Amino acid sequence: MRYGILLIVVTLAAASGCAGRSWAGRGAETEEEQPSSVREMLSRKGQSPTVTQQANRTNPDIALASHTTSVPDKKSKNNRSEQEREGNGFMKRFSQARGLESANKLDEARAIYQQLISEYSNRWEPYHRLGLVADRQQRYVEAESLLSEALRRKPMDAELFADLGYCFYLQGKLDKAESALSKSVSIKPSEARYRNNLGLVYGAKGRTEDALESFRHAGSEADAQYNMAFVMAMHNDMDGAKKRFKMALAMRVRARRCGPLNRQIAMANSH
Repeated sequence: MRYGILLIVVTLAAASGCAGRSWAGRGAETEEEQPSSVREMLSRKGQSPTVTQQANRTNPDIALASHTTSVPDKKSKNNRSEQEREGNGFMKRFSQARGLESANKLDEARAIYQQLISEYSNRWEPYHRLGLVADRQQRYVEAESLLSEALRRKPMDAELFADLGYCFYLQGKLDKAESALSKSVSIKPSEARYRNNLGLVYGAKGRTEDALESFRHAGSEADAQYNMAFVMAMHNDMDGAKKRFKMALAMRVRARRCGPLNRQIAMANSH
């Protein structure tokens, strides 16, 4: 569905003699530029020894202070070392899988993520990435299950809600998509991609005013009108799509022409 719609919008752009913007989409395709999908340290650091002070008074006139340093026992050191080794091992294999995913070697990445899930069932990261791999392979039911498992391990994560919402959208489960994406926006309202994808869902449901409002929160008025052209094309309203697209182009032309003047005015007002 999304490829056919994109082809329509690209055709509109070509007819107008202007290259279109890339759609925000989900995080799976964009995280290669922002490798923050692993947002937490994958290795654990041990705590430094603590120093405790005790004061023993045996005489009103004499105060004796004894300082004792608690030294971690051998078992505690061994446990921390084992945790660090496990964390380093996880990170190495996880990074390997991410590289394969970036190279579009999805089956090889899938195999590693599945091993990591088997060995580190409490970690949310491999569930998340395997869910995105399944999504890219159009295995949407599997992707939905895996992303839900990731959320159970890391509740209230905006990125996970956004990816689950987009997965619902691709399956045509628009009410669930709206619910999940609304949660991602409420958790992280400054993220434009979440608002764009929520606008896309509103557009698919025929709620064009809500879609436009969501797009406006995500970027400029020109960007909002461009995304509305996408929504119109999705509903086979080609006249409406062309109108919105021309509006977006006109706004961008004006912005380019007025840009230098606006900068000069801003500099003059700053003095």
